[in-house]
Amino acid sequence: MDKFQQKYRVRSAECDRFNQMRLRSLFNLFQDVADLNAEELGFGYSFCLQNQLTWMGAGYHLKINRLPRRDETIILYTWPAGLNALSAIRDFELKNEDGETLVLASSSWILIDLARKRPVAVPKYVNHLNVIGERVFETNFEKIALPEEFDYQAKETVREDDIDINLHVNNAVYPSWLLDSLPLEFLASHQLKELKIQFKQGAEKQSLVEILSKTQGADVYTLIKEGKIKKEYARILSSWVKKELE
Repeated sequence: MDKFQQKYRVRSAECDRFNQMRLRSLFNLFQDVADLNAEELGFGYSFCLQNQLTWMGAGYHLKINRLPRRDETIILYTWPAGLNALSAIRDFELKNEDGETLVLASSSWILIDLARKRPVAVPKYVNHLNVIGERVFETNFEKIALPEEFDYQAKETVREDDIDINLHVNNAVYPSWLLDSLPLEFLASHQLKELKIQFKQGAEKQSLVEILSKTQGADVYTLIKEGKIKKEYARILSSWVKKELE
């Protein structure tokens, strides 16, 4: 089985004030090629509709050489890279036309029974899946430990535009919330190099979300939770380096 690939041109609307692709846009591309490849392999949206199931992201781990730039042509590769009783692993490799590797990413997905709203055994439904054993890098999506106190705080109210087909905040929104919790001075002087996200529960429309972050050396620890109660939505560990002077 060959890796699935899709070519894109980075549009201005997908870029931030630094003329590089927004994290939200990058995660949208991941979801786009994952949907296309899953449909092609027979366990995508059509399969889920027939079986009253849905795929939900459990975690991502990214290593970033650099983010794509405005008007750059990029090629995104994806493939099913692993399968166990509770989850399926999907990996991604993003390159430009010259073959430069820009981003490597691994993701973990669980299969949810919509009627019972509970995870099901993945091999029961996708036992016909052929897995490409190649991994972009080894990761076990280990639990992110959080500090006791945080330096920065931001608050959001979940908007209609944040909601996906599962009636929860789309996975691509959470990296944007991480950025909202950090000072502009930090974002202007640092470049993201690695990102780990663990999704706990799905935030719903009108949820009051609190984003708490703390810097420890090159790392930023982030907790995304319900503002009024102790419900956790996600944990993020991001690693940054100082931008080089141009």
